Amino acid sequence: MQTLLTDIELDIKELKYLIDTIERDPQSPLKDVARRSIRQMHAHLDALAQQLDAQTPVTSEEPAVQHAFSMQPAEPVEPTVSGEVVVPVIPIVESGPTVILADRIKRAGSLRKAMSLNDTFRFARELFGGDSDKMNETLLHLEGCSSADEAIRYVSFTVDDQCDEETLADFTELIRKFYN
Repeated sequence: MQTLLTDIELDIKELKYLIDTIERDPQSPLKDVARRSIRQMHAHLDALAQQLDAQTPVTSEEPAVQHAFSMQPAEPVEPTVSGEVVVPVIPIVESGPTVILADRIKRAGSLRKAMSLNDTFRFARELFGGDSDKMNETLLHLEGCSSADEAIRYVSFTVDDQCDEETLADFTELIRKFYN
């Protein structure tokens, strides 16, 4: 459970940075990244709730607590004086395939610079078990590889065996774009 709590903390930090950037530039392409981060945080919260349910007996109060964090829209509240209807929870709309910021970046001087802040946190957490030092060493080694294929082979030996496949695919795509 501590690992999930750490992941949730990282998700919140990522989201704070993204929202700050989006507030400064409303046309920012980071909105899709923020949506993905929210979905990821929701998944971590669900996993934490499942672990809690497995450890504690079910009481009559638990279903109400579970629904308090639901991402489904709540019933509208009474209209305000101005006639607007207030909806407490906004649903998350799934968009098409998400694009990492690195897709829009031309070859950078290093792989580290080619990653967005969100991807840096995500790759460290998902691929390297939260060990940012291990990720930084791997990135330095990858920059010294002679081709994308050699770098990807190296990654297959260094990342966690139980890592998320989507995250690994995004990391592999970042490497390919760096070498192309």
